[in-house]
Amino acid sequence: MPAALPAHDAVIGDYEVLGEIARGGMGVVYRARDRRSGLLVALKMMLTDGDQADARRFVLEARAMGELTHPGVVTIHHWSEHNGHPFYTMDFVPGVPLNKLLEEGPLPPERAVRYLLGIGRAVAAAHALGIVHRDLKPRNLFLARGDGLEMVKLLDFGVAKTEAAERITRTGALLGSPAFMSPEQIIGDRSIDHRTDLWSLGVVVYRALTGRTRSAATCRPS
Repeated sequence: MPAALPAHDAVIGDYEVLGEIARGGMGVVYRARDRRSGLLVALKMMLTDGDQADARRFVLEARAMGELTHPGVVTIHHWSEHNGHPFYTMDFVPGVPLNKLLEEGPLPPERAVRYLLGIGRAVAAAHALGIVHRDLKPRNLFLARGDGLEMVKLLDFGVAKTEAAERITRTGALLGSPAFMSPEQIIGDRSIDHRTDLWSLGVVVYRALTGRTRSAATCRPS
């Protein structure tokens, strides 16, 4: 059984943990510093014991991101294991996730379109390598800020569809976030392709423009 997750000021391999950034169902992300180079990084570590499939998928997430070289995808530096917990490090990017920004209300159309174009380019780069993200949602879209610029970064390839990932995916397994999933994804169709990401991207844009994930008509009780 893996040991307890590290606390603030803990050391993970060559990295010193400086604090927690975010926590999800599968992993926790820390702000950390490479003790050799002094470089600030984001360190994502598998959160729970899980099973071999979960551990394998975590590693595949790092590999999927590592295959992508694109300004809209965070760069992976290193992956390893610490006290039974797989982890990987990536660029530390100051900014805010899109879901936090949308808590303030819908976006102006011009800003939403700018984000859409940035996300679309990153997703297209993934699709060109045969990677289907399968979990496009505001929480997985990060607004990186620096040098007076703002760029959307695509995060969390934990349930991405790749050839290797499909070997450990059970038939009918529900992978993704229901509010943003395409119909074929909801029914567990393993033959899904890049079009499922286009559906999810459409829902993200609708959410950004209206503050809702579905129309008022579909929200009314029958």
